[in-house]
Amino acid sequence: MANYFWRRGLYEVQYSGMVVEARAACLAHRQEHGHAGGMPRGAQIDALAAAQRWAGGDMAYAPELVREPLFVRMRASRAKAGIAQHGWFTLEEMHAEEAGAVFSDLGDELAFKPNSSALEHYELRNELRYEKGIRNELRAS
Repeated sequence: MANYFWRRGLYEVQYSGMVVEARAACLAHRQEHGHAGGMPRGAQIDALAAAQRWAGGDMAYAPELVREPLFVRMRASRAKAGIAQHGWFTLEEMHAEEAGAVFSDLGDELAFKPNSSALEHYELRNELRYEKGIRNELRAS
């Protein structure tokens, strides 16, 4: 979840050093257009320094953002308004049914089975990759 929150730009440390006006403009843009992911627009601290401070215990959430929904919808690429072209986080809440469907689809994609452990899935995926690699080598020879 911490990585998701980081990508959402929810941590106070990501806004470190921003003057009041720049922070207000950044948050207004976020409210209107969503968030491209990672460090906020106009960040004064680089991602590595912010991550190091976060890992050192500076884990507070930005107070203006604590009321945002936990899970939000993503939108496909958009080049307008300075939003990154690989998609962005909206402020539209993703309800439990949608979030569950995302995890279910991901489980299907990764060949997870209900009620089995993640370690079993990891081992199964590695075995399948190994077998596929052997088959490909045999075909090539």
